[in-house]
Amino acid sequence: MNLNKTLITLTICVNTVFTGSASAHTLGAHSAGFVEGLAHPFVGLDHLLAMVADWSVGCVTWGAGALADATAFITVLAGAAGLALFGLELPLVEAMIAASVLVLGSMVAGSVRVSGWASMLAVSLFALFHGYAHGLDMPQAAMPWAYATGFILATAMLHGLGINLWLILSRFHSLPRIGGQRLP
Repeated sequence: MNLNKTLITLTICVNTVFTGSASAHTLGAHSAGFVEGLAHPFVGLDHLLAMVADWSVGCVTWGAGALADATAFITVLAGAAGLALFGLELPLVEAMIAASVLVLGSMVAGSVRVSGWASMLAVSLFALFHGYAHGLDMPQAAMPWAYATGFILATAMLHGLGINLWLILSRFHSLPRIGGQRLP
């Protein structure tokens, strides 16, 4: 089994296991604030996988300009959290979160290249559902705006880390495929 098929199979298995609760979209404790928000993207498997897939797609589509996808994702994520906090109803949230990991992960594993605008539209659509799920959690937090600041900052840090990692690895032309994508 080659790397692409292995990654696709792993993505499908993870989504199958976590689709019911999309990993970490319940705070549990009612004392959540900035630190819990900051930690969430790193401990929520669905969020972490979506971020890795998002910056991977962004880097392959935009190259050094991957900041466009990251900015779109973070902006829509924050806006959607606010919409949920203020009571907007959005259907199929958990299914779309699972689909985001599956679709973006499959794009990376299958070396699918799309236009920059198509990439930005796809990551924005998925960010809508990720952000909405976070917004549903916010009223449970002791300090909802501190929690939101934490998860938005952590999401930005994950994107920055990923984009910088891609830029570093892209300098090594002799490396074989990484994450399904041939580096330039």
